[in-house]
Amino acid sequence: MRSMSATASRQDAGIRDVRKLPVPIPPSDEQLAIVQRLDELLATADRVANRIDEVGRLVERSSQLVLERAFHGNLTGPNGRNEG
Repeated sequence: MRSMSATASRQDAGIRDVRKLPVPIPPSDEQLAIVQRLDELLATADRVANRIDEVGRLVERSSQLVLERAFHGNLTGPNGRNEG
């Protein structure tokens, strides 16, 4: 393969060389197995992303409740005493 340079003609020659390279393609059954595995992984990623969003909403709501209680003087420790 020729090296790339700043001139367009040499870059085009490089692209032509790359286009001539063989690209191995797995058999149909292996392609199907790859697609199925990718689908499983993407579904898992979606579930994780949804859970992260859910936890983020819970943290936000908890923070709001703590601030609300703090502003109303309702923060108490385990023995019913104010902390701090």
